[in-house]
Amino acid sequence: MYVGYFDEVKADRTQGRNDYLVAGLIIPMDQVGAIEGQVTALAEETFKSRELVAETEFHADHIYRGRENFKGKSLAERAALLGKIAKFIGENQYVSKVYAAIDSSRIYNPEQAAEFAFAHFVERVQMCV
Repeated sequence: MYVGYFDEVKADRTQGRNDYLVAGLIIPMDQVGAIEGQVTALAEETFKSRELVAETEFHADHIYRGRENFKGKSLAERAALLGKIAKFIGENQYVSKVYAAIDSSRIYNPEQAAEFAFAHFVERVQMCV
């Protein structure tokens, strides 16, 4: 059994982004405890708390833009944090990265890009596991 986390980035032609992207991390169930411990340690280092609440969540967009929980943090601090998260994900042999992108400008019904992207994402998760 596996646990997965996924998120989406919607196509936004006004910003020159035609792709509807669904990406995620897939983790074997027997590794969740160890990985959760590492994330909790990073939360404690960052927020001085091990409690799982909205104030201790890591959102890349918030880190990057210095919003919400990361307001007032310097660019160097935020970049270092993103680096730690990227290293953690990239170097962990049990964390699989999966994504699917649909170019909404190349399909007959662009409003269905989300459905197509999610379907492709699920297929890729199935191949991963």
